Amino acid sequence: MIGSGMIASRRAPAGWTSSCLLLLVLGAAGCDSTPSAAQSLAASEEKKTTDDATTQKRTEEIRKKREADEKAKQEAAAARLAALDAACVLPPGKPPKKLDALCGQVADAHDGFMQRNFADDKETLDKWNAAKGTQTPMTIAMCRKTGNIEAALCQRHALQNAGPELRNDVPDILRTCIDKFAKPKGDGQPQ
Repeated sequence: MIGSGMIASRRAPAGWTSSCLLLLVLGAAGCDSTPSAAQSLAASEEKKTTDDATTQKRTEEIRKKREADEKAKQEAAAARLAALDAACVLPPGKPPKKLDALCGQVADAHDGFMQRNFADDKETLDKWNAAKGTQTPMTIAMCRKTGNIEAALCQRHALQNAGPELRNDVPDILRTCIDKFAKPKGDGQPQ
């Protein structure tokens, strides 16, 4: 009926209208002042790079602090060992012949060490004084069991002269003297 004077209506293909509407909306959104997807992606990448740099810097700071702490621990341990080694020596003079009397002196030196180095710590000193009745005989028995005059001399001397830096190291003082001066028998026990 085109020729009859009527105008034929033409319909747009299905989906065409919605596609045009979508393009119109997207085009209008493109004119908006908000950043584009590319700009958002660039900003996100920049923030990620900044965050990564901050994280890396913080990680490096933590690593350096950990290394410094470890170095300080190693230096403290080396200083402690040097102080132990310096304290655990034989005193000048002729050694006594009787081990029993010397072991009693080791026990007295142990008490003197505790009284001197814990004078500022009433709680620890009170505990020591309460336990001294059992600790003193144990110190004497250990000394006798070691059975070595040089080790006992070293223990007495070290306990009489060790400074406050070794105040928590009585067992190590006693063991170091034994290790340095008690010569093991064939069965691995000190003489």
